[in-house]
Amino acid sequence: MVRVPVARILVIDDNPEIVDILVTCLREEGYGVLGALTGDDGLRLITTSRPDLVLLDITLPGMDGIEVLKRIRAINPTIRVILPIGLAPNSTAGRRSWVHGRRRRPTHGGVRSQPDRHEAG
Repeated sequence: MVRVPVARILVIDDNPEIVDILVTCLREEGYGVLGALTGDDGLRLITTSRPDLVLLDITLPGMDGIEVLKRIRAINPTIRVILPIGLAPNSTAGRRSWVHGRRRRPTHGGVRSQPDRHEAG
């Protein structure tokens, strides 16, 4: 059996509940996931864990997400970074919706080969 490398994802958000939700959901999908509650902690994890993808909150206290993004680019310009936007800052339901309802599988010719398991219910 050929082992496929697991993508490493780092979640940086100052809300511990959001970090927990994202880490739990992404681990259930088979990703290697770490969480950080501050920009400084996230930057330390970037240098030690070398993630493939960072989910970065824009509205971090202290060093905001834009400054964290600039520093990420200085450390490693090839890391992909997603800044989720458009959700109420304290809306756990909104974040859960983003995790479960907005994920999309890759398409083939514009048509998804199979529905996302969270869309069937």
